[in-house]
Amino acid sequence: MKTRRLTVLLLAAALTLLCSLALADGLAFRQEKVEIFEGESVNLELIFSEDASAANLKFTSGAPKTVQVDQTGMITGLRKGTATITATSKGDRKTHKAQIKVQVKRAVTSLRVDEARLTVLSPDDYSLEGLLHEDSALPVLVTAVGTTVPLRATLLPKDATTLTYTAETSDPTVAVGPSGNLKILRPGECFVTLRSDLNPEVSQSYHLLAVQQVNDIDLTLAKDIIGVGFQTEVHAAIRPYNATIQGVTWASLNPTIAVVDENGVITGVSRGNARIRATAVDGSGVSKYVTVQVQQQPTGMNLDRTNLTIFVGKTTTLKATVQPSTASNKTVTWYTSDPEVCQVNSAGKLTPVGDGECDITCESRIDPTIFATCHVRVIAPVTSIGFEKPSVYIFPEEIGQLTWTVKPEHATDPSVTLTSSNPNIAQVTQDGVIYPVSAGSTTVTAKANDGSGVTGRCKVYVTDHITAVYMDRPTLHLGINARETVHAIIAPSTALNHNMTWTSSDPYVVQVRGDDNNPTLYGIDWGTAVVYGTTEEGGFTCSVAVRVGDFGKALQITDLYTTGNQIKISVRNNSDMEIEQFNFTMECYDIYGQPLICTTKNTNVFSGSYPLTLYEGQSTTHGHFRFSRYAQPTNQIFGHIIMRLTGYQASDGFTYTWSNHSQPKMEFYYDGYIGYLPTPVPAVPTATPVPAPALPEVIVP
Repeated sequence: MKTRRLTVLLLAAALTLLCSLALADGLAFRQEKVEIFEGESVNLELIFSEDASAANLKFTSGAPKTVQVDQTGMITGLRKGTATITATSKGDRKTHKAQIKVQVKRAVTSLRVDEARLTVLSPDDYSLEGLLHEDSALPVLVTAVGTTVPLRATLLPKDATTLTYTAETSDPTVAVGPSGNLKILRPGECFVTLRSDLNPEVSQSYHLLAVQQVNDIDLTLAKDIIGVGFQTEVHAAIRPYNATIQGVTWASLNPTIAVVDENGVITGVSRGNARIRATAVDGSGVSKYVTVQVQQQPTGMNLDRTNLTIFVGKTTTLKATVQPSTASNKTVTWYTSDPEVCQVNSAGKLTPVGDGECDITCESRIDPTIFATCHVRVIAPVTSIGFEKPSVYIFPEEIGQLTWTVKPEHATDPSVTLTSSNPNIAQVTQDGVIYPVSAGSTTVTAKANDGSGVTGRCKVYVTDHITAVYMDRPTLHLGINARETVHAIIAPSTALNHNMTWTSSDPYVVQVRGDDNNPTLYGIDWGTAVVYGTTEEGGFTCSVAVRVGDFGKALQITDLYTTGNQIKISVRNNSDMEIEQFNFTMECYDIYGQPLICTTKNTNVFSGSYPLTLYEGQSTTHGHFRFSRYAQPTNQIFGHIIMRLTGYQASDGFTYTWSNHSQPKMEFYYDGYIGYLPTPVPAVPTATPVPAPALPEVIVP
């Protein structure tokens, strides 16, 4: 703690009359105001009247956390702020009191000049050689004549009582500027000091050098393209030639790509473009730039394959990888050692042209010492393997022989490997000999040995001899433009050769397609034809009689009307069949569109039939229709009748039934039909239209 003591004077009343202070209360502080720093101590000085006495003197602080006072009158500043110190003295007749204000200041501890925009050099900097005449170890502040240099200082702590400062120069003819803005008047030297106004001992000094300013810099780059790890130089020429300081400072704006030392030597660091800046050291702020390109040189190369077998006519592409991945120039050149074996284009695409072997080389276009090679073997591959027969049948007591053809004839390796998919059925030797083991089927595969993956297959059946064949049905009805698959049963069931040939006796009526025992028949036109099948093994035959027609249009309702409230019907046979009987249903409604009861079951629907044979083109005869459960209405007339054909039976036993949505129909309407009006008669019970039982029947005349 710094202590400054002031002696307390106890003066007699007569002496106090000589002082400039008036003792109105008999007691007074000699100082009008006291200012001290934090941590500093001083003694207060009092003046007494003759009535006051120092014997009973007492001191108190109005802010003891700011200023502390002891009973000798010594005060100590504790923290920044203001406090009132009170002194009291008890005399014979009265108590005397005096007060004084004490301000505690927070001192400035440091002053730092912001040099970011200043040119400050070490006194031993090579660029200052021969320019300084004043001996000093201070940093050199280089400025240009005619400029104003702002000296900005930061004083700490920031809450010091006063943060102002003053700039002093040792030679006002060189530079002036007490406010901190130095105005440079002429070339020369002087010393500049920035001092805290609160604590003058806290300061920062410079050796000021006022110089002739640089106007321009010419830069010359030895090489503007270098590799990673390689170097080049850049040289600077100052303009004007008589500038006081000729030196420059170098800096790379892209130090991750290239760095530059104090001599202008540039070193490549990584791939890219870097800007190099030269800045005049005289404080003029003049800068110039050059750009250097740094390239990553290739250091190695790999091919995705180093050995390759390729077939004539099958192209492939080699992939080259230039290392490192950051190489600037990855272009490569491809070469073949024998273009009559394999050719290569600029993209590494290989085109094999003939049998043989060669080397494919890929090298860096900018550095031929970086290369990689792939050894290529070119072969003429097998393109197909075909067995003489796609399937063969052998019997348990026999031995078979397979034959096959390999294409092309000039294949480099025409050999194959034969395998049986099920050796428990039949085994095969590499010469194609088949040894049957048990009944069943297996597949013999011939696979090319040249790696082409080409295969050929032959189905081998170990089977019993066929003894008979017959159709699963002797006759078939087939619609026009319809098709149906039929089945020929081969005996015995262990006979596996199901190959058959098929013919039609009349392909204008029916056609047949298929080469096994399940052919498909196609209906062409009305008529009857026989389809014949013959087995490949043994020559056994079978047949099926096929009748073709548009059976859904065999019958047509040609007329529907009433006479004397009796229903009259006419139906024609449009087919070439003899239709022995057909069936139908009738729905009956009155003139108001309400169901008309016309059966003994109290329904408006009844079924019927026509039991007489209709020949081709013949129509029905009135009076021969049969109505089931029919009861003719007596008091109402038919307003609306709907007739639907439901099915028929031909003389050859063929029956046909129409589905609900395809039933041929005809509707009759009475001339006075008004079905949309409300019915004027009492409602009659209705029932869901259901075909009535076939018996008993009523023959309508």
